[in-house]
Amino acid sequence: GNGNSKELDRVAVNVLRDSLNKIDFGGEVVTCEGKKDNSYEMDGEKVGRMWSDPTYDIACDPIDGSTRTSKLQSDGTVLLVISNKNYIFKQTTYYMQKAVMRGDLYKYIGIESILNESIQTLSENMITSLNRSPIVCMLDRERNYLFAKQFREAGCRIKFIKDCDVMHSYGVFEGESDLYYGIGGGPECILTASFVNSLGGRMEAQMVDHTKNWRID
Repeated sequence: GNGNSKELDRVAVNVLRDSLNKIDFGGEVVTCEGKKDNSYEMDGEKVGRMWSDPTYDIACDPIDGSTRTSKLQSDGTVLLVISNKNYIFKQTTYYMQKAVMRGDLYKYIGIESILNESIQTLSENMITSLNRSPIVCMLDRERNYLFAKQFREAGCRIKFIKDCDVMHSYGVFEGESDLYYGIGGGPECILTASFVNSLGGRMEAQMVDHTKNWRID
């Protein structure tokens, strides 16, 4: 509630770093939120008591939702994924487009790829499968407005969110929405992927170059 999100980032990074350094392991942070916002982050750091010989990869966001937390709002979360070496994808862009859907719905709508399918066809198949107007969740950013327009024209409803897209991606499995879709941060995309498969869901992602009019790579 102090109104200073950058200070919260600094504190969160220090707390996470100190906590990891107390563990008997060696890990290297291969992706961490913060760099694209010129804030505090841990990308490339080696942590743990055996830091000199890292055998684990780490993806993290020391505080997802720092702006909300600075305003004493809910949903601020520490996100941490640890895996064996070379198991975490190392994105080369700050942003990625992602789609997250429950596994049962994905099987029911009968398409091979969410991102490669037209939004019109994707929406029509969801409407048929659900027998209602689907809810599509996405970040409230200008880069996603064309997606929102196309989904609405195809009969879907849009739930815009300000931030915390990892938790709202998880919300797909809690009935918050039927599909998470749009362009967001790369580290958040990697962190989302860590739980989607274990929940039996479907996730697709592709890198986006924000310096070239949000071109899909």
